[in-house]
Amino acid sequence: MKWHHYFRVYDRYLLPFRQKNIRPTLLEIGVFGGGSIDLWNYYFDGDVDIIGVDIDESVRSYDFGTDNIKILIGDQEDSDFWRQHEPLHMPGGVPGLDVVLDDGGHTMAQQLAAFDALWPSVKPGGMYMVEDTHTSYDQSYGGGYRKDGTFLEKAKGIVDFLHAHYMEEDVPKNVRIKARA
Repeated sequence: MKWHHYFRVYDRYLLPFRQKNIRPTLLEIGVFGGGSIDLWNYYFDGDVDIIGVDIDESVRSYDFGTDNIKILIGDQEDSDFWRQHEPLHMPGGVPGLDVVLDDGGHTMAQQLAAFDALWPSVKPGGMYMVEDTHTSYDQSYGGGYRKDGTFLEKAKGIVDFLHAHYMEEDVPKNVRIKARA
């Protein structure tokens, strides 16, 4: 089940992909019952290539009734799994994903491993969205307030890196390192 307010956010940021004269490729981590895969297919009027990733082997048996949906079984925390699926890049190493939506396991290790593996596969102008980022504050998911090694701290580091040239003082070297890590 998705939080109610997510749909307004999705529509705001994904609508341009519906309006372009391209067929977007969307990868969703966390297929579970398959409902959101059907939702995305409906949202894009079937004019989308969808890759669903889930750790549960039973997901492979879902029948979506269409050829534009592909299911991969694997652990989002496993870098070897992502390396096996280099086809997420187009020929020549060109990024091949327009939208990544991480609604997987929500632990810090899972969110960070998936981001590190998939971010290079996102096309310029593409979107990388992570649901349930509140887990960055939840110790049971490996989070904690301002704790290093959480998805939100990584995201904040990237924002700091992007805006470093606006700072009047020298940017600490560790800010640049954290943002790239």
